[in-house]
Amino acid sequence: MEIHKVHSVFFSAAFTTKAIVQGVVKQLHADNIQHDITSSVLIPDLRLGRDELLVVGVPSYSGRVPIQASQQLLRVKGDVSPAMIVCSYGNRDYEDTLVELKDLLTANGFRIVSAAAFIARHSIFRNVASERPDTEDNRIVDDFGCKSWRILSDIRDTGTMPDIKIRGNRPYREILQVPLYPTGDATCISCKKCVEGCPTRAIASENPIKTDESRCISCGRCIVLCPVGSRNYHYPFFEKKSLEFAAANSERKEPELFYAVD
Repeated sequence: MEIHKVHSVFFSAAFTTKAIVQGVVKQLHADNIQHDITSSVLIPDLRLGRDELLVVGVPSYSGRVPIQASQQLLRVKGDVSPAMIVCSYGNRDYEDTLVELKDLLTANGFRIVSAAAFIARHSIFRNVASERPDTEDNRIVDDFGCKSWRILSDIRDTGTMPDIKIRGNRPYREILQVPLYPTGDATCISCKKCVEGCPTRAIASENPIKTDESRCISCGRCIVLCPVGSRNYHYPFFEKKSLEFAAANSERKEPELFYAVD
């Protein structure tokens, strides 16, 4: 089938998922429109035709699609339109993220052509997979985009495409609230970059050192944006927990790829 336009939609707090999606899209030979859904502000309704391809990327939070991303993706509709789905995870496991993403998009009128799970730096324990994606990961990202495009080119009608088989379970695993929240410290210069960038508005402008734990999703965006390193996990036990988590998840995980058509 002939694709006239690509819509890339991504939730990317630390910007790595965005980079992975952009790497995939570079291998697709059609005009691309980007939609960054890393925000508490809902995007306008988006409806794709059968000749438009959707590429979606989200991080895996506790083995699930972030709730904020799910709420945004409910506004994206297709007409038996093709879609590619990608998740990133911090070298532990992505569990039910891809299956949940597939179910959400299928219910909204899309047919999944391909799916992939890539490894990225862990959003909380940043000493885990700190150099991922690396050169080999990026090569696989490129190959995934190229193969997906070839499959699309050979498909006449997405309505007759076989159902893709993806690793994951239903019912999905329970969403766990991580009891760790980044805050600022005495080095904070009140630049308010964390306030402006927080996807859930968990940081108040009048006191950017603090974090509203009822809103925070521990995505790490404030840590990435802070120019002086003030924002971090300032817990007396954090270093020990970080070392324990790294030891339990030190074995290198590799990307997993899935295609509707071999």
